[in-house]
Amino acid sequence: MSKNLVITGIPRSGTSYVCALLNGIENTVLVNEPVEALQYLHNSSPHTLAEYYAHTRESILKGAPIQNKIINGKFIEDTNDNDVRCDYIPVVKDASFIFGSKNTFVYLVCLEKIRKQMPDAVILACVRHPYDVIASWKRVVFPHLKNANPAFFIDYASDQEGESLLRIGSVREIEIRYALMWDYLAQCIIRKIDDLVLLKYEEFVVDPAGHLAAVYSALDVNLQRMPEMPVSEARTRREVLSAAEVGAIRKYCADSAGYFGYEL
Repeated sequence: MSKNLVITGIPRSGTSYVCALLNGIENTVLVNEPVEALQYLHNSSPHTLAEYYAHTRESILKGAPIQNKIINGKFIEDTNDNDVRCDYIPVVKDASFIFGSKNTFVYLVCLEKIRKQMPDAVILACVRHPYDVIASWKRVVFPHLKNANPAFFIDYASDQEGESLLRIGSVREIEIRYALMWDYLAQCIIRKIDDLVLLKYEEFVVDPAGHLAAVYSALDVNLQRMPEMPVSEARTRREVLSAAEVGAIRKYCADSAGYFGYEL
């Protein structure tokens, strides 16, 4: 069985938090948004994501430093608060360690490509209610989310997916772009749902240990000890949504939201 894990999901659905918890488990290494992975998935690249995994695994086994989003020795749980990379040397027991990387938008756009390049990897996808995701997008520092502009990701997408992203970006009303972008990303997950491990943010935060145990089961790893994990409540700031934004979400996200059991 593969010991490679690919983590993706709709941005602001708890992917960095999931990575932080996983990175604290014995013989597990997670890298948050590796630059090399984006370079290798670019449509112009002759390389594959599998190559990034292979050479990073080799570096870890040699005890060489790798780049990760770490601050004061701690994995960054929310990249909106801190978004810096530094060198660190992860400690693993042997070559059977779990290695994973996380990216939201690019990995979602490239799911088909990633599966072809890494047929044995376990892919984990995170989702969250569109009201809460879009409320978070409005408050982040990342311009592609705050402005609902997916143009940056066209160079990773297939021609068909690129056309969809261009159509979203051409919509004048930002409230509609928000809704269309959430729905597009949700559909990326839905199309591959049988090939993914799905984590719903609202369920994960109240039982992180139980959900991560399911991830290790998919990896065919029997954990000897699951560390104690903090239990919290789902965060929500829906009051920041305008009536126009709520209306657009109800109009354009209803089917995808319903698929995941979200009421609008």
